[in-house]
Amino acid sequence: MNEPIYIIGNNALAHYLGYQLQSAGHEIILLLERLSSLTIPTAIDISIKDERNLSQQQCSLNTAVSMEKPAKMVIITSYANNLNTALSSFNSTKIKNAPIVCFTPLKDFSYLLAIISQNLYPAFFNGYITNRSGSLTLDGRKPEIVLCNPQEQKDFRSVLNIISSSKIHTTSSINHLLSFWQYIIPYAIGSIWSASEDRKMSTILSDKTNTPTLHSLVDEFCSLAAGDQIKISPDAVMKNVYNIPANYIYPLHKSISSGGKDEFDLLTSVITKTSASKEINIPETYKILKKIYNLVLSPTL
Repeated sequence: MNEPIYIIGNNALAHYLGYQLQSAGHEIILLLERLSSLTIPTAIDISIKDERNLSQQQCSLNTAVSMEKPAKMVIITSYANNLNTALSSFNSTKIKNAPIVCFTPLKDFSYLLAIISQNLYPAFFNGYITNRSGSLTLDGRKPEIVLCNPQEQKDFRSVLNIISSSKIHTTSSINHLLSFWQYIIPYAIGSIWSASEDRKMSTILSDKTNTPTLHSLVDEFCSLAAGDQIKISPDAVMKNVYNIPANYIYPLHKSISSGGKDEFDLLTSVITKTSASKEINIPETYKILKKIYNLVLSPTL
């Protein structure tokens, strides 16, 4: 009996990773949240458009609401605010010592280690995927995965081989905190700024009067990383921000526009806790967060 790779998190990244790993010959099962009012489909049809080479692929991913077979691997792509719900899908008898790869960008994994498994690998997806008109669209530069091995576990190589079989360029890191800040700084700047302005980052950056604000945000976020003894190059952050695809809409921006708050708690928690604990002044960042708080918390009239 083949052991499947379970993917938890019914979002664009889950579907894209599922497609890539299934294309590499792995059995993939998407674990969906059980909703009493809806019938759970046995499979989800996925269409993937790659704007870089104008290609389009189709696949069908099997789905389930629980783990029925022993797992080869578990991949988590859930937004942080849905992570506790995602953990309810775990079945320790089916996971046993299977590796768990978590793409939810958490700074502190200690509580997850206590709940699910010591065989946990943080990972970061550097790429831009959106769901447009029922199909996934891959925008911008070629995506990359950073797979972390902070515990320096001996079976890391086999985990890296599975993830690399997706044909997504994958690198390894033993410094989770460095990889976290390298990922989260440009991501957080794009997320909170576009959400607060209700505009795409390409539109914001095209207005040259916003350049001083961008420099301030980059400096403030690099200061947050420095508070954790992590040195991040402001020039590298600026390059990443300017490379955000013109049509990309961040999950936080999209969610707030429709009355939700995906990733709101995660990003604000990272920013405010680090700022407070390290006594770092970030006035421009707090100005933007205040606008988001008003958008999220103000009652709709």
